[in-house]
Amino acid sequence: MSSKRLLEIYAHLYKEFIYVRRYYSILIMVFIMPYIMAVISSLLGFAAYIMVGESAYEKFTSTTGEEDVFTYFLIGIGLFVPSTLIISLTSQLTASEMERGTLEYIFLSPISRILATITFPIPWMISIIAVSILSYMPFFVLKFGFPFSIEMIQGYVATLIGLTPLLGIGLLAATLTLKIKEYWVVGNLLQGIILFFSGFTYPITILPYWMQLLSMVLPTSHAVELIRDVIERHVSLIMSGRLPILLFMVPLYLLPAMVSYKYVLRRGELTGELYKY
Repeated sequence: MSSKRLLEIYAHLYKEFIYVRRYYSILIMVFIMPYIMAVISSLLGFAAYIMVGESAYEKFTSTTGEEDVFTYFLIGIGLFVPSTLIISLTSQLTASEMERGTLEYIFLSPISRILATITFPIPWMISIIAVSILSYMPFFVLKFGFPFSIEMIQGYVATLIGLTPLLGIGLLAATLTLKIKEYWVVGNLLQGIILFFSGFTYPITILPYWMQLLSMVLPTSHAVELIRDVIERHVSLIMSGRLPILLFMVPLYLLPAMVSYKYVLRRGELTGELYKY
């Protein structure tokens, strides 16, 4: 990689890291939201226990295969929050560049367009992943009694691996934003699909068979099970069958997203739609 290309990457990352530092409240939300939602979900489960009795808890354990309600919801919601934010921020940042008119200047400059678009969300992804990992630390300390146990380190690595394929989905969100122009439509659509089919707060086995098949192609459904394998089921990270699937999904999502992005750019330049907003 040439020094010119490295300088491009550095410039884009530096610009976005300034935005991250300026608008840090979203990172605070990433840190505390999993605990808030996990507590609310646990309280709803407790209310069901009061109204229904022990059969409610028995139904939960038989359906999920887990006994710790709070841990189950914390892991799921802890992955849901950064997953949806990465996708929504990618489309939103692309749209904001279009609104400011800076995206047009970027495309007219002698730099890699796809590199410029991919680097939009990377600082946010790095920050969100780092904060997500930190948000798990109090939970890991309470559960394992040591801040850097083997299970804890494996949990961190599993979180990082699980969120990496979202870079391809984020690029797809940016592509759709360039085409449709309305980032909230793209963001809400992709977030809804991921929320419903990933099994963050329920096992996907309760869904109809065709929905389970759709869930299998989403990296988030494998990521949440990988983290549960490591944390709740005490399965070694390298022994989990979800790990090779997630590693395979990184190029599986990124390469088609890059191809579609280039196609939308070429088509948009020919028709003039690229520079309309």
